[in-house]
Amino acid sequence: MNIDAKQHFTATPVWQVVAFYLSSFVAFSVNSMFSYSLVIYTRHITESDSLTGLVFLLIFGPFAIFSLVGGITADRYSRKLIIIIASAVAAAFIAIMALTIEAGLVNESSFWILGFFAMGYGMIVPFMATARIAMVANILPANRLGTGTIVMSIISVVGFGLGPMIAGLVKESVSWSWLFGFNGIGWVVSGLGFVLVSKMHPQEKAPQASHLDDFKEGISYIFNHKLLLQICLFMVIVAIFILGPYQTLMPEFLKQTFELGEKQRGLFMAIFGGGLLIGGILSTVLRTHHRRGLFLITSTMFIGVTLALVSASASYYPSLAFLFISGCLGGVSNGLVSAIMQEETPDRVRGRVMSMYTFIVIGMPALGGLIFSILAQETSLASSIIVAGVIAFMCSVLLALVSKQLRASAIDDVEPVGA
Repeated sequence: MNIDAKQHFTATPVWQVVAFYLSSFVAFSVNSMFSYSLVIYTRHITESDSLTGLVFLLIFGPFAIFSLVGGITADRYSRKLIIIIASAVAAAFIAIMALTIEAGLVNESSFWILGFFAMGYGMIVPFMATARIAMVANILPANRLGTGTIVMSIISVVGFGLGPMIAGLVKESVSWSWLFGFNGIGWVVSGLGFVLVSKMHPQEKAPQASHLDDFKEGISYIFNHKLLLQICLFMVIVAIFILGPYQTLMPEFLKQTFELGEKQRGLFMAIFGGGLLIGGILSTVLRTHHRRGLFLITSTMFIGVTLALVSASASYYPSLAFLFISGCLGGVSNGLVSAIMQEETPDRVRGRVMSMYTFIVIGMPALGGLIFSILAQETSLASSIIVAGVIAFMCSVLLALVSKQLRASAIDDVEPVGA
């Protein structure tokens, strides 16, 4: 485990820690809500799986650049200030989008406008996402960093699961423009919560080198740290073959297969969030297990299998059960990944290393969403989801065979910095 020996700890009051986590929960929820809302709205006006996948790609495609820039920014400047500014900009941007929809400017022939807003949103979110997860190390002592990161992981996956349900419930009563307007209000609430966090221990800022040198240092740290590299590769599998198809194809698959309304569809997808919560809680126990690497590998391996079974069964209650199991496995995998990455990273490069985590988890699903949306257009929604799950399983097996460091990973495998 990496612990920065020279960092002086300043205790953050408990109520401010709570405010930080509650504000983070709101942020994760409204982010998931926005992504889901934009996907179903695009599908509503275009009736095209491939165009829906394209717009989804435009939401998270910018993460390829801006998450890494956000990591450099989070290591140079105040992480709290970055979050507050980015939240305010996101709220204003989404408000403009809601007004555009209300004015009737978005229709089947002008769906490209949604692409513009998707790209803008994708440029804003990486800054706050990276700063938020890196900021955990500024409010908690080193001996609580792993657990605190898993708590962040738990609320992120719960927010991810609740977003579609909230969107479905809101859409039942309001128009599309008000649905996005409600999302903008959520960003305001989240940003104000971070204002309350006033006492933190000092952030160890990166030396004032060039941005290119900063970028190279962060990437080199990951590539030279075999355990971190292997973890990142497992998360790439989850992002492309699980999260991408889940976010772009699953909503329409459930609607067509079980003839669900917006509210019912959102509630059905919320079962995935329930599984993520249970899996995240379980990961707090597994984090200290001497075979935590094997638990991470196994859980990742079978997420794809259970997601494929949701589509293959095409029966209401079996599909519900498989979606829940998939969520549990995803919660274990995500919790262990985020905790290990935080524990193995010194604060001076934390923002850049964790930016890779946010890029993979939030940015790369866009690529998977586009690929399997195109496949669904040529075959069917069910077939595309099954193919994605099978590929995820096969890639996980192959990667597990060569991931020696991850298979042997235990919490005390690495000596602290300065030891």
